[in-house]
Amino acid sequence: MKTTKHDPSQFMIPECDRNGRSVRIAVRIPPTMIKVISEIISSGKFPFELKDDLIRWSLHQGVKELGAMESCTSALPFLEIGVLITQWKMDVDRFAELFTKLDKVVLALSTSSFQEMRARRLVSAIEELILSLPPSRDRGWALSKLRRSWGHLLITPTSKDPNETVKANGK
Repeated sequence: MKTTKHDPSQFMIPECDRNGRSVRIAVRIPPTMIKVISEIISSGKFPFELKDDLIRWSLHQGVKELGAMESCTSALPFLEIGVLITQWKMDVDRFAELFTKLDKVVLALSTSSFQEMRARRLVSAIEELILSLPPSRDRGWALSKLRRSWGHLLITPTSKDPNETVKANGK
């Protein structure tokens, strides 16, 4: 498995627009360039799996750089919006994957009355982490997902049997 120290979402450039359309281009490059591309991909230092991914990212970076050098009207802002949406979707997918993994842990803990307090503490800690994020749509989505999935564990249980309440208070 390749390990990368870079955030994969920063390298994801969509291969098509939101309507699923794309255009194929062909360029000729020196053989040493394809060798360098292959070495970059096989190094595992960057999250590229295909040469197309690396070339698309490189082209995107080059166009951005040219746009910064000379002010020009172009469709680059629309491309940037597509890139941001792709990155946001990747972040949401990763967060949803984390919730799925944590859901198994929380479920296992909450099914045992002995471990239920641990489940409550875990969910409370996750809520604290989400609340510490800067306000954003992502934070709102994560908080909503947490409360839908495990909100019942955030509420302190109250006993309906007055004798149990007395025992809990030590009387």
